[in-house]
Amino acid sequence: MENLVAKAKKRPSLVAGIVVIILVIITIVVVSRPKRLSGTYSHTTDLLIAKSTDRLTFEGNQVIENEGQDYENKGTYQIKGDQLKMTIKGSTLSATLSSDKNSFTVNSSSGLEGLLAGTTYKKDN
Repeated sequence: MENLVAKAKKRPSLVAGIVVIILVIITIVVVSRPKRLSGTYSHTTDLLIAKSTDRLTFEGNQVIENEGQDYENKGTYQIKGDQLKMTIKGSTLSATLSSDKNSFTVNSSSGLEGLLAGTTYKKDN
């Protein structure tokens, strides 16, 4: 061990090289973390005598509302930190993602979707 320390003192560029390699590896790991959602998130609303479930399915950079139902709307989404922004059929929704990305809460939305503010969608298992 003493021999290694002695060599490191004689070659500061070797130590600097090792530090740079470690920093590059850490950067690659952080940058390669997925910034996308996958799977289906849903929210159920109880109206007086009926229940309504809204589903959002995330695939790649696309979000599909009510996939496979009588109607479906397609859009795109972006994630910046814990903020999720979706654009679906001309409406924009802003939401806050949970740290584990298993749920998100709508902060604001345009159009009729404005009623969704405060709604939490949870990932289906």
